[in-house]
Amino acid sequence: MPRFEPNPARRPAIVAGASSGIGAATALELASRGFPVALGARRVEKCQELVDQILADPPRHPRR
Repeated sequence: MPRFEPNPARRPAIVAGASSGIGAATALELASRGFPVALGARRVEKCQELVDQILADPPRHPRR
């Protein structure tokens, strides 16, 4: 998993329950806007699927 260099202008988002539902949708949206995201979930396999999806999809929207 890639590591982000410290940058005070880029604040990370921590998303709990990221393996499905609102948590997964939130993580995808934040990542698409260029935010680094930290994911927390009980289902590691589902969380890894989301990580793979985020890494395969470059940011689409500029960060607001």
